[in-house]
Formats: sequence, structure tokens, C-alpha cells
Amino acid sequence: MRRARVWSAFGLAVAATAAAAGLNLLIEPLTGARYPFLPFFAAVLVAALYGGLAGGMAAVVLSSLAVDFFWMVPFWRLTVSTVADQVSLAIFVLIGTAIVILAARLRLAVEETSQTRHHLQTITDVMASGVARFGRDSRFLWASKRYLEFLGRSADEVVGRTMPEVLGPESFEALRPYVTRVLAGEAVTFEQAVALPNRDWGWILTAYTPQTDRNGEIDSWVAVITDITHRKLLEQMLRQADQRKDEFLATLAHELRNPLAPIRYCAHLLQRDLGASVLQRARETIERQVAHMARLLDDLLDVSRITRNAIELKLELIDLRPALEHAVEIARPAIDGAHHRLTISVPAESLWVRADRTRITQILGNLLQNAAQYTEPGGHIDVHLDAEPDHAVVRVRDSGVGIPAEQREQIFELFSQIHPRGSGRYGGLGIGLAVVKRLVELHNGRIAVESAGLGKGSEFSVRLPRTIAPLSAERTANVTRLHGGTPRVLIVDDNADVVDSLAALLRRSGYLAHTATDGASALTLVETIHPDVIVLDLGMPQVNGYDVAHTVRRRPGGGDILLIAATGWGSKEDRLQTREAGFDAHLTKPLNPDELIRLIESRASRSGDQCDGQVDDEDHEMHGALELGRTAGRQAHRADEQRQHE
Repeated sequence: MRRARVWSAFGLAVAATAAAAGLNLLIEPLTGARYPFLPFFAAVLVAALYGGLAGGMAAVVLSSLAVDFFWMVPFWRLTVSTVADQVSLAIFVLIGTAIVILAARLRLAVEETSQTRHHLQTITDVMASGVARFGRDSRFLWASKRYLEFLGRSADEVVGRTMPEVLGPESFEALRPYVTRVLAGEAVTFEQAVALPNRDWGWILTAYTPQTDRNGEIDSWVAVITDITHRKLLEQMLRQADQRKDEFLATLAHELRNPLAPIRYCAHLLQRDLGASVLQRARETIERQVAHMARLLDDLLDVSRITRNAIELKLELIDLRPALEHAVEIARPAIDGAHHRLTISVPAESLWVRADRTRITQILGNLLQNAAQYTEPGGHIDVHLDAEPDHAVVRVRDSGVGIPAEQREQIFELFSQIHPRGSGRYGGLGIGLAVVKRLVELHNGRIAVESAGLGKGSEFSVRLPRTIAPLSAERTANVTRLHGGTPRVLIVDDNADVVDSLAALLRRSGYLAHTATDGASALTLVETIHPDVIVLDLGMPQVNGYDVAHTVRRRPGGGDILLIAATGWGSKEDRLQTREAGFDAHLTKPLNPDELIRLIESRASRSGDQCDGQVDDEDHEMHGALELGRTAGRQAHRADEQRQHE
């Protein structure tokens, strides 16, 4: 490649020299051959400009030979006979060399400028922002590809024209204050809503920067525009999310206070000697309100798990029909309380899906409870379970308040509410549908909503992938009962109200319940009553629940005691920590009495029978695997005994 350039430069020098010689012969009658070198200076210049240093020097040599051969005595010979001719040739060579050097530098500067301009054009063309340069008269001197795309014009339609001609007089008047400021030497930045190509409106960020000449005078200015529509939309979404968060916190405080009022009133009633019917209603009220608060806390925990992507599923093959029936039973009090007419349609054959049984019931129960809540009393709720070739579809249709078209996309977002908070009976935290959507997606399903508008009801549909029916569709109950007498249960908590109320409940359920309010007393009771089950609070002062568990597992027979951790912490890390400490199960406060009793009933017998059953876990992340916990406890106990023996 380099050799080709050298030969090209030499060919250019030959051609330029030949042209100069021909021109010299033409003008010789006019000049009388007094200026033979004059045309050859032009040949040297041309060869240097287009052929570089090599071409220019070749032209100097060839021109010197041509003048000596054709115009110096003796003619037609390469001989310089006089001193004057020698001086003339020397001067020509010196001047020609100087021309070559200057021309080569000029050529190099032009090439560098062209290359720099090309690089600048390439950079600005790939930039997300558009760049343009203007003269003092606001005339376009240059514009990048992106800038032209913003304008929706070609370079021929823009370059050389003024801003009013390109943008229009009205648009230029809006920009005139900023143009005036940049021409005064100020760098200007501003945001503006404008019409953009391929869309109606958008936002751009514009920056004007003045450019000065060698004398410091402003001779031009540069404009950079950036499409910030996406950023503006994100800012708007963040503001809306922040507003929804504030509204959610206010609603949460309201929703948590509501159950506390009847609980407090009923607590005062229980202190008085009233009739059995009044006391029964008071107890029922307390149970309902406590269950309501527990559901609120469960929803909040689910939201926390969703934001941390920490929801785990226990997948199994289930028939959707019983799951739907269970969800209907959960929502039945709300439906009957509002006197709604419920219609259920299910196929005769089973619809099998691979899913988490508890979570599916939660999904369907939430949709049914929402339908009951957002439908005026005496409304209609229709539930359909349909089979499609690849999916099982559950549809929940109501005659309720409906959903505006503009809010359908937001209905599944956290803290989203259709109606203003505090607007009568349509309450809630605005988190249920967000939890439902995430749970459906974790099952590789889809949830959608349809509504004709406000006051025209709505329909939620959940699609779940179908699977092949199992060989045996019967679900076996693997629960091993305690053998050999009434179980002894030790309840340990530093809150006296907790231990007294839970002990009373267990005694009424037929268990021998003992209580302790600190770790040291609990260890003393373990030595005296030899409990079968210990329900143990973790956060006690001095001797905490972990210390008690370690001590119990080290004593003889400690590996056979069912240890249940009772705590307000229910994360995956908390459950792992209790399991490693030797606990068999992990329950979160407030304890569900039915769940606690099922755990007690499912422990292995002292004779060594193995507990194969699994607890029906209402919250998978709050309950440990019983058998794994018992195994971990026995291993910890054997390890401690081995260390003591050594």
C-alpha cells in the first residue's frame, strides 16, 4: 500500500513536470525564455499538495533536470556551463524545497482536520443527544444526524438556514430568550415540552454553549438536545409511587387501629360478671379481630418477600376443584355477610396443575374476597373453572363497582387503590392484588382483568399451565399421633399474658400445660416435669431461647423433645438459624392455636415411630420442616454428648 502511494506520487510529479514544460514552451515566445523556472514552481506546488513530500521533491528534481536540458546552454545536454545557471538552479531547488515542505505541512493539516471532522461526525451520529452549531445570526452551520432526526428534516433542509426558517417563527420566539443569553456569553440549560417525531409530545433537555474566536469574541454557539421523555415519565411514576406509599402508611395505621377498638371494648366486658351470651359474643369478636389483624400482617410479610424476591413455593400436583372449594369457604363469611348471590361452575373432570396448594387458595380467596368487598350488598358473584387445551382458567366475575379503563394497568401495582382512601366501605391496603399477581407469575401463569367501566362490574381471570394427572389422585394424610398418655407441654415466654392465655387454651384442648417466664425457670422445669413439647420464645433476657434449646438438646433424652420456636421473626434466615439451633418447628407470633395443636399432634412417638407427615402450612416461610428439625436436634445432641465423653 505504501509502495503504491510512492509510485502514485512519482507519477503525479512526472505529469506535473511535463505539464509545466509544455506550458513553458507555449509562453516562450512571450517571455523570450527569460523565466524558464516560473511554470515549474506551479508543478512543484501541485505535486507537493497532492503527492505529499515524496511527490514534491520528485517534482523539484525533475523540474531542475528539465530546465537544464531544455533551456540552459548547451541545450539538450544535462550540463550547467555557467555560474549564473548554477546559482539559478540552486535558488530554484531551495525555493522548491521550501514550497514542498510548506505544502506538505498544509496537506497534513488539512488531512488531520478532515479526519477530526469525520471522527466528530461519527461520535455525534451515535450519540443519544443531537448536536448543532449556529452562527451569530442563528443560522445552522452544521447539525448531527440525531439533531436532524429530532427536527424530522434532512441536512439540505437545515444547514445554511436560520432557526426561524427551520423551526418556524412561533417556536423560535419561545427560544429567543435563551438564544439572547447564549449570545451574551452565558451557558444556558433548560427543559421543554415539544412535539417529537413518531410521537405527539415529549420532553427534551437543551443546552446552549457559546463559542469564541481568537479575539475572545463570540462568533458561534453549540446546541445539544437530549430526549428526556423516559426520565420524565419515571419521575412522574416515582412521585405517584411515593404518594401511594404515604397513603398506604396512613391507611395501614387506620386498618390496624380498627380491630384494636373492639378488642379493647371486649377486654373490658370480660372483666365484668356478665351473662354467658355476652361473654361468648365478646370472645367471638376478639377472635375475628385478631384473625383480621393476622391477615393484615400476613399480607405485609408477603409484600416484603415480593420486594426481596424471597417467596418460595412448595410445588405439588393438585386438583384445582378442591382448591377452589377451599377458597370459597374462606370467602364465604364476607359473601354471605353482604347477601351476595354466588354461582360456581366447575367441570366434572379434575383439572390438575403443578402448584403450591396454600398459595393457590390464597390467590383465589383474595379474588373472591375482593369481589365481595367491592360489590354493593345483594350483588352477583360468578366463579367459573374452565379447561383449555394447555391451561386451567379461573374466572371471578362480579356486578360491583368496576374499574376505570385508565386504572387497569395500575390495579396490580403495590399500594394501588381504585377509590380514594377513606371513601366508605371500599377500604383495604392496596397490596392484595400485587401479591396475587406475583404469586400467579411464580406459577408460570397470567392474571388479567376486564371491566366495562365504573359501576359495570369486573372480571379477573387466572390462567395456570395444566399438567398430566398423577397416577394416584388421593392425598394421604401422614400424621402420627402421640402415644402413651397425655402430652406434657411447657410454654416459655417472658410475657406473662402470653404464657397464661396459651396454657389455658392447651389445657382446654386436653394437654398438660406448664409455664415459665424466663430461661432459667424453664430449664428447672425440664428436669422435673420431663415435657414432651416445649413452646419457646427466643428473645428472652439473660438466658434466651437459643440457650435453652442448646441445653435441652444436651441433656439425656433431649433429642426426643419437640422444640417449637415462637417468635415475631419469620424470614428464611431466621428459620435456618432456629433449625441449626435444634428447633423442630418455627412459628411466628401471634401463634395460630390450630396450627400449634397440629404440630403437637404430629410429633414422633417415643418408641421411635417416624413422622412422615407434613403440616398444612398456612405460610410456608413461617414453618420449618418438622422431621428435618428433629434430625438436626438429634445430631446436635449426639455431637454434644460425644464432646462431653471426650
